[in-house]
Amino acid sequence: MKKRILLLLLVSLNFVSMCFSQTIWNVDECMRYASEHNNKVVSQSTRLKDAKIDRMAALGRFLPKIYGDANVRYSFGRSVNPETNTYKDISTFNNNYSISGSLPLFRGGALINELKLAKANLLLNKASLQEEKDMAALETFKAFIEVLYYEGTTRMAQEKIQESDSLLYKVKRMYELGLKGEADVIEVAAQYSEDDYNVTAQNNLLEMSKIKLKQSMNYPLLDSLNVDDNLLQSFDIDDVLLEDTIISETDLLSNPLMVQADAVMACAKYQYASSWGGVMPAIDFNAGMYSSYFKELHKRYPSFGTQLGNNLGYYVGINIQIPFFSGFDRIKDIKKAKNNYKQAQEDYKYKLSELQKLVAEAVFDRRASLKESLLARERVRKDETTYRISQRKYEEGLVTSLELRAAASALMKSKAELLQKQLNFLLQCRLVEYYKGEPLIHSSIKTLE
Repeated sequence: MKKRILLLLLVSLNFVSMCFSQTIWNVDECMRYASEHNNKVVSQSTRLKDAKIDRMAALGRFLPKIYGDANVRYSFGRSVNPETNTYKDISTFNNNYSISGSLPLFRGGALINELKLAKANLLLNKASLQEEKDMAALETFKAFIEVLYYEGTTRMAQEKIQESDSLLYKVKRMYELGLKGEADVIEVAAQYSEDDYNVTAQNNLLEMSKIKLKQSMNYPLLDSLNVDDNLLQSFDIDDVLLEDTIISETDLLSNPLMVQADAVMACAKYQYASSWGGVMPAIDFNAGMYSSYFKELHKRYPSFGTQLGNNLGYYVGINIQIPFFSGFDRIKDIKKAKNNYKQAQEDYKYKLSELQKLVAEAVFDRRASLKESLLARERVRKDETTYRISQRKYEEGLVTSLELRAAASALMKSKAELLQKQLNFLLQCRLVEYYKGEPLIHSSIKTLE
């Protein structure tokens, strides 16, 4: 019975593994997986947790600090008698207890600014996490379309070798009938060998691109990953109408890059404001209570509880510390914080201009990619016609095998270029949508949870 259960369990696990390996991943599923499992994303998530702890610590600086103290001591020889406050040779047992607390009343605004700094740093880490997720998703998108490209070129190479095999068979038959010479057979056979090598080369490039995709996703390299190749079928370049894209400054400011730059500037601002607290007085409210117990050995004394009640005392006070002079350390901190704030402001302006340039380039590249795709498609049509004509002429003996090979190579090159232009157009479309404030990862239903 146990063996049957174990066998059923193994079969079930094998079935689940086969189902998982046969799952088809579309581009958004791969991007979503990368945004959750990428190493940089995981590291930034840890830093975000640290930022939350820092914010909690900044809040705690407003709360009172409470300490408790207790000590127990045996004394032998000459010591102070607490009853008479005089020295004598006695053996005593005594202990002291105290509770004290302090509450910060004034720090020159340092505590408030440190809390604001912690909140700005938390916002900075959140934006950094979102940027890492977006960058991981974008790199995965690029790796995904690279896989699609090499899948396409591999498919083209396989079609090409099928045609070469068919042509080689025809030439051999024509040679047997005396219509072609031995040199023609040798040339076509050489072309077949070249096409066979190209199939192997394209397969190798395809496998390398899949490894790159898995690495960008932080997906197990030894597990199979089947991608959905229907991405190009989701649009028709004849139906694409590109309107003038206007991306507002509000959309740009909501980009994680600008949110980070704004948070960095806020952190520098609050750090500068907090540095002034070092030259301000520090005022604390202090309070506490204390008691003690004393006993001379081998003598009778009031009980422990009675002495604690009799010796119980309280105190309250205000502590003021005024920094008169400490070298130039505090002045140095203020000036450096001010310079950092100015630098953060300049960095913000620079990043905004860089983002505007990236947006303009993405909009231009999208339009250029569409035009290049249309031109590449026309070129493919012309090369297909040229290749078919060359095939007929070769069968009629009007062109050589070298001319036929050149026509076939031109056709394959134009097809690969068309595929590349179409995939690049999809990338630029996704980038423009992202800069307009839309999510980089589109919502979709996963085929396997």
